[in-house]
Amino acid sequence: MNLKGIAILTFIGVLLNGAQAEQESIACKRSFDKFLCPNDNVSSDGGWSGRVQGINPLRRTAAVNWQRNQHETNISLTSIVAIPELYINRGCLENYCVGDLVGNASGWIGHIVAVNPYNDKLTISWSENQNATSVVLRSTSVKTDLTLGHGCVKSYCVGDTVTNLNGWTGTIVSVGRFNDNATVRWEQNQHGTRIGGLRTVDLETLANSEFCVEYGQAERSAPYYFIRTQYRDVERLEGFENEFYIGD
Repeated sequence: MNLKGIAILTFIGVLLNGAQAEQESIACKRSFDKFLCPNDNVSSDGGWSGRVQGINPLRRTAAVNWQRNQHETNISLTSIVAIPELYINRGCLENYCVGDLVGNASGWIGHIVAVNPYNDKLTISWSENQNATSVVLRSTSVKTDLTLGHGCVKSYCVGDTVTNLNGWTGTIVSVGRFNDNATVRWEQNQHGTRIGGLRTVDLETLANSEFCVEYGQAERSAPYYFIRTQYRDVERLEGFENEFYIGD
């Protein structure tokens, strides 16, 4: 094949690749009315996870092939679900992003695996309970019930060493800006005996033992909530009442 033929084939290949990329971009330009796309990984309100097989824009439903239940057990089931009932495994609700560590009021900790901007809720994959025992469970929570694994609330920051009213000492693993609380991993009791476990407690019950190196005075002096890392590679989707961001 001569150079001219190679150049023509190369040009055709570029055109085809460009057309395919443009078609994919047009086919799944996300917005309030086009929240989900085929092949998106999603979760249900019950903690099931699966993949979108197809979208019905007329009924605003999606066909989902469910692959794991809330206990991470393999399953195989396809069903039709209303799109506003699904959680997408990407993006952020305000400062709460997929991949972030969070804690709940019972002292459990886990990571955000999906978000739903329609009901302002998150799917959490829990990894430890209040006894620091490993667990395998997915469930949904509203963000106001969760502590977040980065940032500061009223001068209390993730990573700080704290002491409670009983003389126990531990380390803050997450902070809650909605309820002025923190999830703490306890390390020793008032007698200096090594202990374990996680508890979520009010900030007013904690004495702060140090300024951690990651946060300075400017962050700690913020009256309510500070998050160090800003949104990366995400864009605001208009139309949602709450702040919803999604990646490229």
